[in-house]
Amino acid sequence: MSSPSSVHFIDSALSCTSPFALSYTDPDKKWLIRKHLILLLQNFPSFRPSVDVFTHNDGNIVNLLFATGELHVSNSASPINLSIWLHENYPDMAPIVFVSSNLGKFSTFPPIHLIVLKLFKLLVVIYRDGSDMNQ
Repeated sequence: MSSPSSVHFIDSALSCTSPFALSYTDPDKKWLIRKHLILLLQNFPSFRPSVDVFTHNDGNIVNLLFATGELHVSNSASPINLSIWLHENYPDMAPIVFVSSNLGKFSTFPPIHLIVLKLFKLLVVIYRDGSDMNQ
């Protein structure tokens, strides 16, 4: 279960109407963003929601929701730090995922197929309703 404070944060961010309001305009998509982000937090409890300015490659600046946390790939490897930004045209545009560049901290680097599998499962949580991704 995601924490009540995380749900409250998401609700407050999506309902903000000040100059710092998020760049999501469609009310129906806002509810879908809320639902998907809460599912992500429920299935990956190390992730925390946040809001910040995102600058696209073309210089366009938007206010977006994102989640940061650790993705545990295997018991023998250090977790991977991720930031998952929900694009202003989400769900029509895929989330923007950044992987921490601090690869020197790995005692054992996890096999690439495990990283890809975990990332795929994480993105499925964002796009699909109510599944348990701990399998």
